[in-house]
Amino acid sequence: MPVLETLKLIELKKQGLSDKDIETEVLINNYLQKVRPSTIKRVFGEFKKRLSYMDKDFIDLITELPFESKKHLLFANILETYPIMLEFMTEVVSVKLENYDFILYVSDFFKFLNSKEGASIQSLSENTRRKVKQVTFKILEQAGIIDSVKNRKIIKPLLNDNIIRYYSNKKEILKGLLMNENEILANIG
Repeated sequence: MPVLETLKLIELKKQGLSDKDIETEVLINNYLQKVRPSTIKRVFGEFKKRLSYMDKDFIDLITELPFESKKHLLFANILETYPIMLEFMTEVVSVKLENYDFILYVSDFFKFLNSKEGASIQSLSENTRRKVKQVTFKILEQAGIIDSVKNRKIIKPLLNDNIIRYYSNKKEILKGLLMNENEILANIG
C-alpha cells in the first residue's frame, strides 16, 4: 500500500475510529484509490494486519517524522508484519550490501524464495511467484530501499534516531532496515 494512503489510514486510527469505521470511511471515500470494492477490502485487510503492530508510540512517532523517515518506519512495520520480508532483507539484501554488491537481481529474489522450505512457499505457482516478486520490489522502491523496480540499486537508508530508539528492543528489525551489527551497537549498545 502506498505511503500516502497508509498515512491517511493511520490518521483515521489516531482520531479514534475503530477498524470497522475506518473500513467504512475507506469504502465511502476511496482513500485507497481502487476501483473494485473487493480490491479495497483485500488491501484494507492487509492494512489491518499491519495496524496490529502499530502501538500508540508508533502512531505518535509517525506523525512527527519527516516524510522520508515515515517511509522507513512504515517499511519497518512491514518487516514486523511479514517475517518473510524480514528474512529477505537480512538474508539477501543486507548480505549484498556487506559485500559491496549494490544491485538486487531478480535471481536473488527467486533463489531466496526457492531456499525457503515451507510448504506454502514451495507450492506457489510460477504466476504467484512473479506477483510476489513484483510486490516485493515495489515495496522496496516505495520504502526507498532500492532506486527503482527497473534498476534495483540498493540504497542504504539513513535512519532517523527516533526510529532506531523505537526499535532498540527489536534488533532484527534494525538489521532488516540495513543496519549492521556495529551500527546497532554504536546506536543502542
